[in-house]
Amino acid sequence: MHRGPPARVRAWLLGVLPPGARGASMVADLDDEYAAMPEGFRRDLWYRWEALRLGWHYRLMGSGVQAGDDRHHMTMGRGEGTMRSLWRNLGHGVRRLRRDPALAAVGMGTIALGVGATVAIFTVVNAVLLEPLPYERPQELVALFEADLDRGVDRNVANAGNARAWEDQAPSLREVGGAVVAQSAVVESPGEPQEVMASSVTPNYFRLLGMEMALGSPMSDDAGGRAATEVILSHRFWNSAFGADPGVVGRTLSVNGSPHEIVGVLSPGYVAFGEESAFFRSVPLTRMGDQTNSGRYLWVVGRMTPGAEVARLQQELDVVGRNLQEAWPDLNAGWTVRAVPLQEDVVGDSATGLWVLLASVGILLLIACANVANLLLSRATERRQEMAVRTSMGASGRDLFRQLVAESLVLAGAGGVLGVALAHAGTTLLAEAMPGAFALPRVAEAGVDARVLVFAVSVTLLTGLLFGLVPALEARRTAPARVLNAEGRGPSRATGRLRGALVVAEVALSLTLLVGAGLLARSFTTLLSVENGIRPEPVLTARVNLSGGRYADGEARSRFFQELVDRIAQEPGVDAVGANTFLPMVGLGAATSFRDFDAPVPPREEWPTADIRNVEGDYFGAMGIDLVAGRTLRATDGSDAPQVVVVNQSLASRLWPGADPVGRRLAISWGPLEEPWEVVGVVEDVRIKGPDTEPRPSIYHSYRQAAYFPFMQLAIRASGDPAALAPTLRGIVGEMDAGIPLSQPRLMASVVRDAVARPRLTTFLLGLFATVSALLAVVGLYGVLSYAVARRVREIGLRMAIGADGGRVLSMVVRQGMTLVLVGLAVGVVLAVLTGRVLSSLLFGVQSVDPVTFLGATAILGAASLAACVLPGWRATRVTPAEALRDG
Repeated sequence: MHRGPPARVRAWLLGVLPPGARGASMVADLDDEYAAMPEGFRRDLWYRWEALRLGWHYRLMGSGVQAGDDRHHMTMGRGEGTMRSLWRNLGHGVRRLRRDPALAAVGMGTIALGVGATVAIFTVVNAVLLEPLPYERPQELVALFEADLDRGVDRNVANAGNARAWEDQAPSLREVGGAVVAQSAVVESPGEPQEVMASSVTPNYFRLLGMEMALGSPMSDDAGGRAATEVILSHRFWNSAFGADPGVVGRTLSVNGSPHEIVGVLSPGYVAFGEESAFFRSVPLTRMGDQTNSGRYLWVVGRMTPGAEVARLQQELDVVGRNLQEAWPDLNAGWTVRAVPLQEDVVGDSATGLWVLLASVGILLLIACANVANLLLSRATERRQEMAVRTSMGASGRDLFRQLVAESLVLAGAGGVLGVALAHAGTTLLAEAMPGAFALPRVAEAGVDARVLVFAVSVTLLTGLLFGLVPALEARRTAPARVLNAEGRGPSRATGRLRGALVVAEVALSLTLLVGAGLLARSFTTLLSVENGIRPEPVLTARVNLSGGRYADGEARSRFFQELVDRIAQEPGVDAVGANTFLPMVGLGAATSFRDFDAPVPPREEWPTADIRNVEGDYFGAMGIDLVAGRTLRATDGSDAPQVVVVNQSLASRLWPGADPVGRRLAISWGPLEEPWEVVGVVEDVRIKGPDTEPRPSIYHSYRQAAYFPFMQLAIRASGDPAALAPTLRGIVGEMDAGIPLSQPRLMASVVRDAVARPRLTTFLLGLFATVSALLAVVGLYGVLSYAVARRVREIGLRMAIGADGGRVLSMVVRQGMTLVLVGLAVGVVLAVLTGRVLSSLLFGVQSVDPVTFLGATAILGAASLAACVLPGWRATRVTPAEALRDG
């Protein structure tokens, strides 16, 4: 049995192939292929190799002499079968990577970076945008809102009476259910009393959604007539408060001092309009009020009849909305109805940011592919002699193509496996960072499932084909006679053009990402510089909830908060203390319509809307809200004093532009409209919903005159570390009432930071991707030029021998590289303009075509590219003629 090519053939190959380890590696590859051939083919090939060696000079002269007539035997195992040939090629690819660890490490690392980032972002996109909601026939579910476009209200909670009318009068609507805006509640679960968020839902809510119970059963349709209100626990609260006790069903849960019967536990999963709620209590829709005795506070979900479409339902609801305006003009004047697919509403405005991130990592992956393709093209040029020998031995262009693609797939597969591992770790980090930043509904459920695995495998295979196809196609054009000739051992012009085109593409794509990241960074900087109307440092906030029987009366609640604020104010280190029903910058709150009491009464649909806040103590001083005119609310503004309010500048300028608002009177819908409220002061505007929203009219009531809510948010301005006051606050509240918990103690500065968490995370991720892509592009440019200089050592040495100075050589190399860079920058500017338009909805205070950003990104990438050109050029100037002639 012949275990390898005959010694004379091996010696000849070592003489014809490049000297040193590279030639020996090529012969070793041929040894491996020889060992994999069938026995009969080996014997025949022994003689054909001899004929090849003896007739080689004819081949160099282009005579076309073949080493045998039956060429089909010389196809390197073509008759072995497709699968066997494939595995042999893949095995050869593994051996090739083992013999070139530097190539393997760089290629695998680059691909792992691109694939890992892409799969990590896709995992989140899949969980949030692509996976259907975990409900029965989710395509039939719609979210129903009330809207008043003239007031700028696009999606508003609904009136319960209106919701019943939609169900009765819209033929395409089979059933509706609702959830009241989640509110805090004090529960006496095992352990100390604690404050949690709870939702009131209609008894049919979970059946309408089609959600499954982990324990127990859904709510009864007659839940409203039972002695104890039925509640269903969320899976998270069941685990945290009850230790996942399977016997919890049937127990009584004390909520705000009232008994509630636990009838079930939800399975893990997203709950529409109640994802943060610890439990859900049953309240029939008929008991949630109507058009005469309630406002708007209900999130409404509807299930359409089978086959119905949202567009058709919207037409029907438009008719119902007009009928409701005529029937109840005081409540519904100017209000219409909007139907939105529930999936669309759940995703909200987060979709744009997620798609932008996915596109960004896609660009990063393309740049990584271009870098690896450039690397493989360099290796392919060095392996041209090997390819020529293989061709001369009978390998067809298809065989070479298959072999090189197999090597690329092995490299991509190894990088892809590492990338999926990185993606798993990255997804965990994103799942922790994104809920607060994006308020995404199901990001915590993001993980590597079947769809993500298919995506990862597809991306890996596509990546391998992308960076392996170009070298493989180049190898098919191998001309053995020219390559084995000394003059044919350099890279072909086509290869040089391909490598240059890849550099141009990398620069263009990198500039696109850099401009996008720059636009978001400028937008974020502008957002941070916005005057929010408060001074958040050093302020500690905490929440106190008085829900329960003992504090059902407004006077009792008012006395409690008066005493609490007074006691906190006496503590050392406290400069000012107050309380407010809703913290600014978090987006939550209450609002109602109002008008100038002394002006002619306009139609009800023209009444403006104002945010309502109830304050206690020195709230304005504690939060750092400046007084513009008049006075703030005082301790003497009690229940037996005249009704007074403080308004913000937006309200004052809207009703009384250019006039003094102090002393004017307002009619406010909350309360009897015939009893006016006198304006005693004006404070500066506060961006209640966050820095990216314009201030709205705001009205501040004294809590002593309008104890509308049972909870308050404390605000304590400290002279030292405000966080150190948290134990003191707990002690004071515990002394006043041991059954009242102090919850959510946090610094106001962190509340402000959370308000810009989404743009901060988007800017950071896009900036990270842009930086990595720019580094890859610069490294790719450096590699191309370094390789070009290495291949032109003989030419450069001869130039310097006949009188060329180092400056000319440096200029030649830099000019070659910067020509590619300038073309890439020009293409990148065009792509960046298009990218800016896509990002426009994410920008704040910055134009999508911002000259400063475009010039800055171009200058940064151009300067880095210039540095990448100068270093190989400087190395070229160090070449001596003696070295050049020796290397040549």
